[in-house]
Amino acid sequence: MRLILPSLTAITDSNRALMHALPCRYSELLALAYALFSLIYWAAGGTGYLGAPYIYSVLDWESAPGIAAAYVFGVIAVAGPLLYIIVWAASYAAKRGEVPARTAAASPLPARDDHITHVLISAV
Repeated sequence: MRLILPSLTAITDSNRALMHALPCRYSELLALAYALFSLIYWAAGGTGYLGAPYIYSVLDWESAPGIAAAYVFGVIAVAGPLLYIIVWAASYAAKRGEVPARTAAASPLPARDDHITHVLISAV
């Protein structure tokens, strides 16, 4: 939870272009691949921490296959697209609220190189 705010800040600050739907499919494919991996891992007799027949308790294919399948479906079909919509909305809001860049001639501040040169000369 403590990483949500920095993540959203990084997304809105660095991503000024509107996001498209195709990259959302890549994350869904990755989630599906991991779910299939965990199913094959369980079927092959793999064990997790302390000998449990699962890696994560929500993907316990042995004692609760229905819950595991519902969890996989929920992540891929509901949570993934919902999270993508939230990130897209943040990107859209950042793009709409963007202030056009000022030209160097209209700026009251000196150019970045001039400011750095002035600071360096003042320090000497």
